[in-house]
Amino acid sequence: MPRPARAYSFTDTHLMRGVFYKIALLFAATALAVSCKHDNEVTLTQTGSMSYQGQTYALRTFRLAIDTVADGLYISDIQFAPSILSITDGRISGNGPLLSLRAHLDSAGLRFTDYLIDDSGEANTLLADSSAVTMYPDGTGDTVVNPISGGELSLTESALGYNASFRFLTASGDSITGRYNGPLTRSIGIDGDSVGHIVVDTIRTSLQPSKMWAWGRLFGDAYYYEIELLSSDFRYRDDGSPLRGLMFTVGLHTSDSIRPADGAYPISESPVASTAFYGHREKNTTWGTYWQLFENGTARRRANVTSDTVRISWNGNICAMQINLTDQLNNVIYGAYKSVTEIINPYGE
Repeated sequence: MPRPARAYSFTDTHLMRGVFYKIALLFAATALAVSCKHDNEVTLTQTGSMSYQGQTYALRTFRLAIDTVADGLYISDIQFAPSILSITDGRISGNGPLLSLRAHLDSAGLRFTDYLIDDSGEANTLLADSSAVTMYPDGTGDTVVNPISGGELSLTESALGYNASFRFLTASGDSITGRYNGPLTRSIGIDGDSVGHIVVDTIRTSLQPSKMWAWGRLFGDAYYYEIELLSSDFRYRDDGSPLRGLMFTVGLHTSDSIRPADGAYPISESPVASTAFYGHREKNTTWGTYWQLFENGTARRRANVTSDTVRISWNGNICAMQINLTDQLNNVIYGAYKSVTEIINPYGE
């Protein structure tokens, strides 16, 4: 029986993506076995506060919004918002101060380091002329923008994801300070690199680097893995749920406990080694090999794969796949994928 994940193991809402729901189902299935807590167990809770213009606010949101890539740098906004101010997919509601720091980053994430106000434009710096505290009013007052003139943000690792502390001075002489311990929400508005392609019926799209999930002996004696092949233009909502694009999931059974072994994987309804699991519903969710086309947060089109073969090979941590499959609608599916592919334990260990 699979072990439930620790709730504090996942620090990025887009890291877990479609596996959140599957883990919840597995947790429910095993809840009886782990219902008794030990006296020394500790529950970790997101915490944070921010002080500005004589008021202290509880911090709820730590968000990274990536807008574009220029000269090899990710142009992004690092945002902190109190619990009375809501940011959902870029839309702001409520009232209170929003700290927004314009950053030039060397990756599509935040490192555990210090970020300083520095208008040099170099990697991992914050831009004074584009960073500000914006006060959203309670009622009919005016929204006031107070530019940042100096300061720093310090990030270190924690069990919840990030320990953040910041102190900035505004152009008007006000200071804004705060601390936060919790996860990071990422909103990525750029296309992923093209590392392959896939054709499903009339849909033809490039594929971006993907992740593989190592589920262990989930359905039988063989080890079960799932790789989510995503179109390069795939987008997520802030909560990690799909927004738009093609998601093609391939479920693989293998005798290898480290990663799927090289070879051909024909579609099978039985969970035996060296086969690709057929797409099907089990315990109120979909497993195996299937595709979904999302539009405005809804899977407008989807089908389970029922026959033919996928081939896989490895060169170090580079995974190569050749796809020749057929779904339940008799759509012929073909394509190729080749990229560095991270294998993740969804149980958080």
